[in-house]
Amino acid sequence: MSSRIDVEKFRSRKMFESIWAPVALSPDGNLVVYGVVPVQREIPDPPSGMLAMGATRFVLGIELWLADIAQGTAKALTTGWGSSWGPRWSPDGRWLAFYSDRNGEAQVWLWDRSTGESCTACAESVVMCETWEQLRWLPDSTRLVAKLRAPGWQPPQQDKEGETSRSGWDVWESPAPEVAQRSTEDEGWRWFDGSRGDIGIIDIETGEVRRLGTNIFPCSFVSSPDGRHVAAMCVADSEDFDLHVFAVDGSRREVLARDIPMSWGTFTWSPASDAVAYTTYSEEGEPGQLILVSLEGERRVLHDGSEVDFANEEPYPPPLWSPDGETIYCWANRAIYAVSLATGQMENITQGLDQYSIWGFIATLGANTVNDGGKPGTLLIMAQHRQTKQHGIFRVGNGQPEVIVPEQQRHLLNLMLYGDSSQQRIVGPIESASLPADLFRIEIATGEEKQITRLNPAFACLSWGTGRLLDYAGVDDEALQGVVLLPPGYQEGERHPTVVVVYPDLGTTGYLNLFDWDRLGFIELHVLASRGYVVVVPGMPRRQPNLADELALLAENALEAAVAAGYADPERAGVMGHSAGGYSACCVVTRTDRFRAAVAGAPLTNLVSYGLGVVANRAGRFDMVTGHVFKLREGLWDAPELWVENSPVFFCDKVNTPLLFLCGTADEPFMSQAEEMYGGLRQLGKRATLVRYHGEGHAVGEWSTENAQDCWDRIIGWFDRYVKG
Repeated sequence: MSSRIDVEKFRSRKMFESIWAPVALSPDGNLVVYGVVPVQREIPDPPSGMLAMGATRFVLGIELWLADIAQGTAKALTTGWGSSWGPRWSPDGRWLAFYSDRNGEAQVWLWDRSTGESCTACAESVVMCETWEQLRWLPDSTRLVAKLRAPGWQPPQQDKEGETSRSGWDVWESPAPEVAQRSTEDEGWRWFDGSRGDIGIIDIETGEVRRLGTNIFPCSFVSSPDGRHVAAMCVADSEDFDLHVFAVDGSRREVLARDIPMSWGTFTWSPASDAVAYTTYSEEGEPGQLILVSLEGERRVLHDGSEVDFANEEPYPPPLWSPDGETIYCWANRAIYAVSLATGQMENITQGLDQYSIWGFIATLGANTVNDGGKPGTLLIMAQHRQTKQHGIFRVGNGQPEVIVPEQQRHLLNLMLYGDSSQQRIVGPIESASLPADLFRIEIATGEEKQITRLNPAFACLSWGTGRLLDYAGVDDEALQGVVLLPPGYQEGERHPTVVVVYPDLGTTGYLNLFDWDRLGFIELHVLASRGYVVVVPGMPRRQPNLADELALLAENALEAAVAAGYADPERAGVMGHSAGGYSACCVVTRTDRFRAAVAGAPLTNLVSYGLGVVANRAGRFDMVTGHVFKLREGLWDAPELWVENSPVFFCDKVNTPLLFLCGTADEPFMSQAEEMYGGLRQLGKRATLVRYHGEGHAVGEWSTENAQDCWDRIIGWFDRYVKG
C-alpha cells in the first residue's frame, strides 16, 4: 500500500455533514439517509450569514445519499440538485422529507420509498437558519411542520464580485454620538432576522399549507407526540426567548412563557403531550434551571441549579424524557442526571463512569424520549475516557453501567449516532486517525458492527499515520497532554523530522481519534505524516498573562517530550500554525531558535494595530486582545508593555528562523498583519517569504484547489528544505 498522499486527492475527498444533514434511519432500521459534502467547497460569506435561497450558507453543496443496510448498497438521492439537507422519515416509513434548493429556493421535498420518485411537498418556500429548525412529521405521516418564508424576507447579500460603488460616504465620529431612538431600519439586519418565518402545516397529499404562527422568529419548533400542537421557541424583542404554542387545527395561538434566558432555544415535549421541558442559560453567570411549562401555561422549576448548573453546557442535547414520562434526563458537566417529574429529586446516573466524559444521549432522530435499547428504565450514552481518550457506548440507569460497544481509540460522533424506532440498533459514523469516517451499524444486543458505506474508496490503497497521546510538562511542571501523528508504517524507536503545530487554548487530545486533522485550520496533517514527518499537536492552556513566552515554552516542551519518547529527531524540527496558531508560530520563533523552520498562516503579529482596528466606528477587536484567545486582561493604556511584549512584530530582530507567511488577500486584518511582520523581517534582512493568494479568505479549506495545492507545495517544500535538509 502507498503511504504518500497527494494533496489534491486528499482535498477532493468527501466527508459526512453532521450538523445540517444528520443520519436519518428509517423506522424499520433498514435504510439510512446521510449527507455528504466535498472537503473542498466554496462557501460565500454574506453579511447576514443567510443565502437568498432561504438557508444558512453552511448547507451549500450537501448531497443526500441512501444506503440499504441489508443489501449493503448505497446510492445518491440528490445528485446535481444543488444543496439538499435535513432528512426526516415519516412515522410509517414510506416518505422521506428533506430541504432542497433544486428549484432555486429552499423548499420541502419528498422521496417516496415505494416508487423511488421525488417531488415538492408544496409550492411554498421555506427558511432554515439554525440546526434546530428541522422538519417535523405529525403522527399520521400525511402532514409536516416547517418554517415557511415570511412575506418580505430578504437578507442582504454581498456585492457582486468586482462591483464597487463610487457614490455615498461614511462619517465616523468619536465619541460616538448619542442616538435617542433607533428604528428597525436603522439597525439593519439583526442576528436573529434570518430566523423570521411562519410556522406552517403542509398536507403532502394535497400540497395545501396552513400558516399557524406568522412573522415570528422561531429558532426551534417541535410538534407534540399526539400531533395536536406545535410549540416554537422564538426570539423576543428582549433577545431572550418566548415559548409559543399553536393548535394544528388553527384554534389556538398563544405565548406560554416569555423572556426565557437561553442560548439556542431547544426544548422537548412530554410523551403525554401536556408539557414541554427546557434548560435556561444566562450570560450573567446565573445557574441554569430545568423548567417545565404545561400546556395551560403553568411554569414549574424542576431543578433550580443549586446542585447542578444546567447552563454549564450549551443546551445540546435538550432534555429528553423517559418513554413513560416520569423522568427527564439532562446533560450537564459531562454527566447525565435523571430528574423525577413527581418529586424533582435528581440523580447522576453516570456515577459508575466517573473516569469518563459523557458526550451525549443516543435517541431516534427528532425524538423527545431517550433510547432504552429494549430495557425500560435505562438509556444509551456515548462516553470518552478522560485519560486514554478512547470512546465507547454504555447503558446506564439501572445500577452498574453496561458496556454496549467497548471503548477503543477511535471517534464516535455523538451528534450522528441514532437508534431506530425499534431500539435494536444504532447507526452513525466511526473514524480514527488511520481510518477515514464511514457509517457503521451497531446491534445493541450483541455489540456487533457492520460497515455500511465506503465514502472514499480511492483511499483504500493508501496507508495512514497513527495517533498517540503525548504527555509533556507545562508551566511550573503542570502535567499536560498533546497528540502525536506518526508516519505510516512507523517502527518503534525510529526518529523522524518533526513539525510542532501550535494554537493557544486548544484541547488537542480530542484530535487523537480524528482522521480529519485539517480541522486545525488549513493544516492537512496526514499530508505531512505521509512524507515522513512526525506531527506533534500540544494542548496549550493559558496560565500566565505573557502569552508569547508561554507559547514558546509549551512548544519546546512538547518537542522535547516527543524526542524523549523516541519519535522526534532533536536536530530536525519545525513549527507551524494558522490564525491564532499563526500568531503562536511567530511568537515561538521570537523566543527561541530551537526550530529550524516556521510556517505562519494568516497570523496576527501586532496586537496594538489589531486591537485598535476600527470596525463599525469602534475598536472592534480590542476585547479580543484583553479576552478571548489572547486574554491579556489589561488595556493598552493600562499595560502598554504587555501589549508590546506579546506582539511578535516588535521582536523581528530576535528571529533567526526562516519564516513562511501564507495569506489570502481577502482575509483582513490577517493579510495586513502578515505584511507587517514580513516587512519588519525584510527590513532587517531576515530570511522570510510572504505568499499572498488573490481573492482568498481565511479558511484554506474554502480556497480554490489550485491555490490550496500551491499552498501545500510551499509548506512541504519549506520544511523539506530547512528541516529535512
